[in-house]
Order: sequence, then structure tokens, then C-alpha cells
Amino acid sequence: MEKKPAFSNDSLPTKKEIEIKKAKEVIRVLHGAIKNYALYPENHTVAKKFINDFKICLREFVQSNGNLKLDVRKDGLLYWGEKVHQSQAMEEDLAFLLFRDGLEWIEFQEGLESSEIRFFFRIIDQFRYQKEESEGDLVTAFWEAEFTNIQYSAGYAIYDDQMPVDISSFKASEKPAIDLDQVLQEPDEAADVVPLDQSLWKLTPEEMALTRKMVAEESRYNSTEEMLRVLPVLLSRQDTREDMHSLLQFMRKGLQKIVGQGRFAFVADLLKKLRIIQQDFRKSRFPAAPLLDEFFLKISSSEFLDELRRILPKMDLKDKNAVDAFKQTIYLLSPKAVLALGPILLQISAQPLRHLVMEGMTLLAEQDAAPLVRLLKHPEEALVLMAVNLLGRIDGPESSDAMLEMIEHPSGQVRKAAVRALARRDRQLLGSLFDLIENPSDDIRDVLLDCLAECRGDIAETLLLDYLQERKYKRRDRSHLMACYTALGRCATTCSLPFLEKTLFSRTWFAGPGYTAHRRGAAAALKKMENREAMVILDKAGQSLAPSIRRALRKAEKKHG
Repeated sequence: MEKKPAFSNDSLPTKKEIEIKKAKEVIRVLHGAIKNYALYPENHTVAKKFINDFKICLREFVQSNGNLKLDVRKDGLLYWGEKVHQSQAMEEDLAFLLFRDGLEWIEFQEGLESSEIRFFFRIIDQFRYQKEESEGDLVTAFWEAEFTNIQYSAGYAIYDDQMPVDISSFKASEKPAIDLDQVLQEPDEAADVVPLDQSLWKLTPEEMALTRKMVAEESRYNSTEEMLRVLPVLLSRQDTREDMHSLLQFMRKGLQKIVGQGRFAFVADLLKKLRIIQQDFRKSRFPAAPLLDEFFLKISSSEFLDELRRILPKMDLKDKNAVDAFKQTIYLLSPKAVLALGPILLQISAQPLRHLVMEGMTLLAEQDAAPLVRLLKHPEEALVLMAVNLLGRIDGPESSDAMLEMIEHPSGQVRKAAVRALARRDRQLLGSLFDLIENPSDDIRDVLLDCLAECRGDIAETLLLDYLQERKYKRRDRSHLMACYTALGRCATTCSLPFLEKTLFSRTWFAGPGYTAHRRGAAAALKKMENREAMVILDKAGQSLAPSIRRALRKAEKKHG
């Protein structure tokens, strides 16, 4: 019996099919090189390797098939009438860029050198993001470049940027018509092409892994952003609750991925548009407006913002644009985002980054302090302490009342922070806080006296002067009295001089075992005042015939210099 071949000649790939397959591989290498070229300085080793990879790949193709001429279409690149690259309709896509600027075809010819490839990549990168006010285009740049081995033809193709969208494709169901994860992870059409001989690649294994990761992530970034850009427009045109719910659900999932990538500029821009739509809905009393309110609450939750734990430590705080974009993003969230940001803040050790997150939380609390007040009941003392410090920056009776309650908190650190925050935010509160000067806690008394001492020539002097002069103190221990006199000296004006002079020189006013504390306290206060009138009184004390007065002066000079 005659043995049949395993396959017939009809099943063998034709010369045309082989060429198309090789052309796909060249385009795959070209597209990947263009994408990643912009990530490195022009003279960087990795950038040079991308250029060299394309040069080698193209040279192999040209040697066996001749020049590579590609027809440019709206939906991709063609070779021999067959599609070898599917356009993604985005700025980073080569076919999109060429079609957008009117190229009909482009040809890479034999002899193409690295210098021309580098110039070609540079032009593509320059015109990748075209703005309405920008001058020039790819065709003009190609003409000025005077390429030797890159030929092209320009026509008058017009890119139709209208994007027909079926809202039903976004609707949530048990089996949604569009699965965002599937869309974002869908491999490129060129992935089926036989990969380039690895011997042509000069990258190390580590560089190869990094490059693959960067290319994959870049593709996901672009896909997500393109879909999210159109959704606010669609949302503003919806008149049914069902369609609006579907769009918002889809948008929230995509937006969370962008947040996880740290692209806060894009997030802030999108949230601004949504806030405008939200205001319009409220003005028109659109029945489905509460859905948008609910959307902002959900993107302000711990579940949504949890990715910040991972992405924030990677932020370049020297990049002003990135920092501003992050603050704008936080400001556009619901004030309830404070409840999610607080626990995240505790895990950040870098002080500049902590300051940035606290600044964002303050912006939110200025809109509504209630969520920050809720953090005061958190079991984590560190979080409560942080909340107290932030509330000290927020004006309003709600924050003041909350901090007054914190004065009775079991933690001494929290009590001190509450007193300090209250005293420094509003000097008029010092009167109601002054009773704490007799508080059993040394820490509370010390903090209050420090705050009083910082208020020179203000209500603090009146309070302390009245407390000492009218003998309103109940605590008579020497350390407490000395601390009060020292604080008075730091905030006193010449109004306190008569009392301090009388206390220093009197032999009868403070009769009793505690009078020496008052005399030494008066000397210490005069020493702290550091003005000419006080120095005159101290000089007089130094020449006094009374040993107790000279002794009080020596003690003050020894302790306070």
C-alpha cells in the first residue's frame, strides 16, 4: 500500500504567507521599540538596544523579501493587502499616528542605519501627543528630516474620532457583555507570531523581563484610559437610572486600576469632569443624581483606596506635577476618604510622604470635619493622636468641641496634643483652658504653660499675672510656682514689672515657708524678659544687702543663664 504523506503540498505555507508572517514580526518589534524608546534617555544602553533590535530584524526581512512597504489604514497597517498590525486608536499606536497625520504608505528600505532609525523614533515620540495649538505634523517632520532609506506618501485622510458606543455593553449582569479584566488583559494580535530569534536580542534576562512587563503595563494603561475618557461624556447624556448605574459601575472598576498605577493626573482630570456633571445633575434635580453621590462615596472607601498603600511609597515627591495631581485627586474625593487614609498614613514611615497625606486629609476635613472627628474614637492611639493634630488646623465649633473632649482621654500624649492644638489655634480659648493649670497631670500643665509663654503681650500675661498676684493657685509646690513665673517672664510686657519687682524685694508680702519660691520665680521671670527695664531691676537685686535677694538672683542666673 502506498504511504500517504503526513500533509499535502496544499497545506504548506505559501511564499506570501511566510512574508506576511515575517512582516508581522518586524512590526511587532518596531511597535515595541517605539513604545519603550521614550522611556529612556536617547543615549541610554537600553534605548540603543531597541534601535539595534529593529535594525537587525528589518535587515533579515529585507535580505529575503526586499523593502518593507506598509499601507496605512485607519484600522491598521497592511502588507500585500493583508493586515499585519491592528490599530488601537490611541496616541502610542504607530498606525494611528501615521493615519492621523495623513500618511498613505511608508516604506523601510535596505540600508536603513541606526542614525535614521533614531531620528524616526524621535519624530514619532515628538508628535505622539498632538495638541490643537501645536505646530507641524509627522509629514512635515519627515520631509525636513530628508530620510534616505525611509520613503512615504502623504494624502488627505481624515481621522474620524467619533466613537459609537453601545451603552448596553456596559450593563452589569451575571455575564456582562464586556469584562474589563478580559479587555485589559487581552493579548496583542501579534502575540501569535513566531517570536524573533533570541540570539538577536542583546538585553540581559533581567532587562528582558523588565521590558516585557513595561510593554504589557503600557498596553493596559492605554486601554483603560481610552475607555474611561469617553465615559463622562456618555454619562452626561444618560436619562435612565439603569444606564447610569451601569456606566458608573464600569467606570469605578477601571478607575481603581488607574489609581493602582499611580496615574493621579488622569484620575484628577476625570474626577473634575464627574464633579461638574454631579453639580449639573443636582441643579436639574435629575432623579438618578444620587447614584453619582454614591459613586464618590465608593471611590472614597478603604476598599477602593487600599492600593495607595503600595503605590504611594513609589511616588517621586520631587515631581511637583505628580504631587499636585495627588492632592487634587484627594480633594475631589468625599471627605469620608479620611477614614480610609488614616490607617494608610500609619504605615508610611517617610516624613515627607506622611506630610503629603496629612495635607490631603486636611483639605478633606476642611469640607467636613465629621469623618476626622470619628477617627478620635479609633482604638489605635497613634491614629487618634494624628487626628487631634489635624483637627487643630480646622476651624469651627465641631472640631473645638471634639478636642475639648480629648483633654480627658486616657492617653497622656493625646491630652497634651489636644491642649496644644486648642491653645495654638485660638488664643481666646486660653481663658477656658486656664483651669488646666491646676491639672494633676504634669504633662498637661507643662503644655498649657508652654502655650501661654508663646503668647507675648496677650491674654496669657493677664491670666498668669492674675493667677500669681491674686494668689489663686491651689498647688503650692515649688516646681509648679517656678514654672508659672518662668512662663510669665516669657510672655510678659512692662505691665508685669511692678508685680515682679515687688515680689523680688518684698520681705513681708509672701511671709511663710514658700516665700523663697516666689522670690526666685520673680528673678527667673525678669531674667526671661530680657529688656532694659528688667535688667535694671536685676542689677539692683545684685547690689542688695539682703542675702535672700542675692541668693534668689544667683539661683535664677544659674538655671536660666
